[in-house]
Amino acid sequence: MKFWPLVAVFLLSLPCLYGQSSRLSKADSYFSEGKLEAAIPLYHQVLQRQDVPQAKINLAEAYYGIGDYHTAANWFALVMPMEECQPVHQLKYGYALLHSGKCDAAIRWFNIYLEQRPFDPRKPDLLNACDKYQSLQNKSKGQVEIVHLPFNTPSNDFSPVLYREGLVFTSDRYQMEGQHLAHLYQVTLTTADSMVYGMPRPFDVETPQNLHEGPATFNASGNEIFFTRTRPESQARKKLEIRTGRLLPQGTWSALYPLTFCSDEYAVAFPALSPEGDRLFFASDMPGGYGGIDIYVSVRINGAWGRPINLGPVINTPGDELYPYVSPAGDLYFSSNGLLGLGMMDLFVTRESKDGTWQRPENLGAPFNSAADDFGIAMMDASESGYFTSNRQGGAGGDDIYFFRRSGRIAAIDVLDLTNGMPIPHAELLDTQNGDTLQTNASGRIVLRVPSCTTLTGWQEGFFPKSLDICPDDVPNGADTLFLAIALQPDIPQTLKGVVFDRTSGRPLESVKIKLESEGTCASSDLVYANEQGRFTLELQNECCYNITATLEGYEHVTQQSVCATGPNREQYINLFLQPRSNAMPVSSPADSTNYPESPDNRGNEQSRTDLFEDFEPSRPSSRDTSTVMAYKLNVYYDVGRSSVQPGSVSELLKLRDLLLKNPSLVVEISSHTDSNGNAVANEELSQRRANAIVRYLTSEGIDQARMIPVGYGEALLTNDCTDGVDCPEWMHQENRRTEFRIIRQ
Repeated sequence: MKFWPLVAVFLLSLPCLYGQSSRLSKADSYFSEGKLEAAIPLYHQVLQRQDVPQAKINLAEAYYGIGDYHTAANWFALVMPMEECQPVHQLKYGYALLHSGKCDAAIRWFNIYLEQRPFDPRKPDLLNACDKYQSLQNKSKGQVEIVHLPFNTPSNDFSPVLYREGLVFTSDRYQMEGQHLAHLYQVTLTTADSMVYGMPRPFDVETPQNLHEGPATFNASGNEIFFTRTRPESQARKKLEIRTGRLLPQGTWSALYPLTFCSDEYAVAFPALSPEGDRLFFASDMPGGYGGIDIYVSVRINGAWGRPINLGPVINTPGDELYPYVSPAGDLYFSSNGLLGLGMMDLFVTRESKDGTWQRPENLGAPFNSAADDFGIAMMDASESGYFTSNRQGGAGGDDIYFFRRSGRIAAIDVLDLTNGMPIPHAELLDTQNGDTLQTNASGRIVLRVPSCTTLTGWQEGFFPKSLDICPDDVPNGADTLFLAIALQPDIPQTLKGVVFDRTSGRPLESVKIKLESEGTCASSDLVYANEQGRFTLELQNECCYNITATLEGYEHVTQQSVCATGPNREQYINLFLQPRSNAMPVSSPADSTNYPESPDNRGNEQSRTDLFEDFEPSRPSSRDTSTVMAYKLNVYYDVGRSSVQPGSVSELLKLRDLLLKNPSLVVEISSHTDSNGNAVANEELSQRRANAIVRYLTSEGIDQARMIPVGYGEALLTNDCTDGVDCPEWMHQENRRTEFRIIRQ
């Protein structure tokens, strides 16, 4: 870990564990000081001559610390069966395997670790590590521009903060050979638009030559500084403290003094001042923490800094949390090696809830994070651009400072289930422009940047894919975010429901054989039989068309053409009419019943069909209703959730009674329909009870019950698009709540 010399002072109070040889002692010393690359060959030499369990553990840790995860995994594999193996070693073995591309093996060792530590708050991420890791690699791909800055050196340059017209950062450049002392430097941004920087120079603050110094943080006015420095009075322990001072009117800094909660018993470092200047976040290994190094906050009240408060286990882990930074928006950024990430140290962000608690940290993902160490971030321009530190490949040699700029416009994409409007968690989105595959969160949403026009294709197992074209210019003027939705149709079989009637009597027929024959390459259905109510249900394969055949001994068989399973409707309904063979006549579908003959009225006069139904209003047809027989509306009203007819509806039912009395040969279907609100099964049951209630009433008025077929369709035959999950006004739902009748036989 190239930035370790400064961090290592947290750990230098640890004694060398083995002193039986100078080589082992020197290796342990290098290891404790964070000089991992120097410790590695010495540990190899020791292990070639003798089996030292702690040397194996330290060697695995050292390879892990420098980011050589493949070799680290090999050494951790030797540690696993040892008595000295601890749960933390199992965890790091899992991480090493994950970073080496061995996801299945990593999950296995994460599970073994969780058996020992079942209440670890990282458990959800560890169990889903493979998908999480892949998601982080693609998180901001193509949405962020990364620039390596020209003032970096082969030494370590890290933790920039915005100050005046430029940056203040920490560096161990310009040191004598063998020295690695960090100090503060200042660089001026000479041309803001073209990102041209001046020559870095030492920052004008009292700087002892033999102490580490930095990183720093400033208040909004730039006249108050807080920075990290090693304690001069505790050279042996080399502990860190935070010092502060103010800018004097003559342009120099006042005397610098440590904060009151600093101690030579523990380290206090890496300060980050809130935008308001009333809270100071920092890292410390003080007693009472959750791991090696935790993040704390101190609140300034009446000019005095209060007792440090640990941010708690949501933020702090059994690992190390370092380099806090508070953005102008109040978001807390930090680095951690205890949370699941892409490398040794990853950048995270968290936000404070209204109740003062901290939200679960979010990994920034690539390209902010890499397989190396990423830390020390600073924001500008409302977090649209800024700086961060990394020792990733391609740099100048050590820790380097990078500039970043987010590109494109922000879009929030919700992936929904077309049938009910519910979000689809962890759905995938393919960006056809760059080939990246993204994933929605647990709420079915993904927030991304759209640098140029592209097509996003959403899919999830069990759904049909659907594409959406999106451009940055689609964001309305004055808006920060474009909100869009992709509704996926479930890839589940559609159903065909129907009722088979005797064309002569109008009564339902049971035991009718129903068969679907495919018109193309789709599979034909199994044979089903209509039940005692004449009802049947068949599954339809999506995007397929069928011929439906109904046969029953003593009846002419009937074939209904082109029943197709296309579109978003999951259910279709059909009525089939069988002609008894004693009155055999060609019957192919309900369409034969469309044109009724002239019929005499009760005085023997011929009466046209138009005159026959002139007192009734035709119903608006449903796109799902395959019957071609005209349906007429009955203005019948019910109490909410009940099947009893309101007294005000009696006059409408008496009109139907009179029609049936005047035309004794008519057989009608009485159908009741609901809207899509509520449960579909309950709606179907309610509508059936309502249809039955109308038949009972008309029977009491002298109409033969055999002439009326009650059918409750529920929400199956909506007259508009107000399906589940669609926001519709009340009048559109009211259109669907209706009672109808249609002539089955005349």
